[in-house]
Amino acid sequence: MDRMRTKRCIPALAAAALALAPAACGAGGYSPRDKLDQSTMKFYEAYRWGELDDMREHLAPALLQQVEKEFGDGTYENVKIVDYEIVDMQLEKSKKSARVRIALQWHALDATIVNDAVFVDTWTWKTSKWILAERTVKSGVLP
Repeated sequence: MDRMRTKRCIPALAAAALALAPAACGAGGYSPRDKLDQSTMKFYEAYRWGELDDMREHLAPALLQQVEKEFGDGTYENVKIVDYEIVDMQLEKSKKSARVRIALQWHALDATIVNDAVFVDTWTWKTSKWILAERTVKSGVLP
């Protein structure tokens, strides 16, 4: 008889453990820093390969208009981004803003000179996601 009760209790305990698991991990399971890491990696990979559709969800409206214009006028058609590196990422104490320093190497398709640029992107937390709001070039030139 004890064996029968044990068989019935195990599924109930397993269900209870599964129900409590998300609460133990915190809301959503990802910290603002984790979400920032994910957003920046997705955006910069899309930027590197010129995938405007994948970049859109990460851009503030004003910056989106600028990027769409650059893609529309052919600025990026003749450019190869060789590499990029996230040099530094600083999340503000409020966890509502972050600054990301990027080193970028690129060249025109008809040239062999590799250009270097360093810029700082300001990301803001809006409606449950990180949005690239502003870009400041620190050195070099962007395509």
